[in-house]
Amino acid sequence: MLIDEKDAEEVERAWARLMPFDKDVLRLYYIWEAPPSLICRRLRIRYRPASVLDLAIAHAKQEIGKALKAICETKSLIEQRQNLAYTACTI
Repeated sequence: MLIDEKDAEEVERAWARLMPFDKDVLRLYYIWEAPPSLICRRLRIRYRPASVLDLAIAHAKQEIGKALKAICETKSLIEQRQNLAYTACTI
């Protein structure tokens, strides 16, 4: 499986912007693929009702999505500024 270096860099930047709790949620859920009981125990959240864990996962996904969006917007603004043609005012 090939890794797109640009995408990987953007994900790393977004990851750095996350709060520690959101990082832990995403790490346990996606990387470790841990069962819900282990995730709840490690994060010290309630196992029942299941909506507690569901909300934690949804929040973490939302936060990394916001971070990725902010990075892309910043990147596009930088590209737009670089593409502007600066003209000197002549009097």
